[in-house]
Amino acid sequence: MSKLLYDAENLLDETLDHLTEDFSPTVAIARIKGEKNLAWTDCYDSRCVRVENKYERDLCKEQCHMAALDRALARIVALRSACVETSNPKACTKSINSAAESYKKKRTVIQNQITEIGRKVAAYRRRTGGA
Repeated sequence: MSKLLYDAENLLDETLDHLTEDFSPTVAIARIKGEKNLAWTDCYDSRCVRVENKYERDLCKEQCHMAALDRALARIVALRSACVETSNPKACTKSINSAAESYKKKRTVIQNQITEIGRKVAAYRRRTGGA
């Protein structure tokens, strides 16, 4: 994890901690979404920028999106246990389940993009002799 990503996550955590003392699924999900955006950008900057082939760079970008999304989805699902201690556990769980479902749909879209770009990469490699 880059220093910039680490500092941004800590600042976000501190800011959101001061906004609420009681668990809020909305705040927790917003925090995870922000961290996901930073994570995929950090991944892209460290792994994909140097890739010269457009298709392979696009594939790398989508793989970074997928990795960040998977991590965020796992963290969102893990929030369900915190709903037990809230004033309205049913609404809390519903909010978290809704966010998780949204992330699952995004994951399907990204997986389809990875498959399509993977085909383009394979076709490009066949045309260029595996380069």
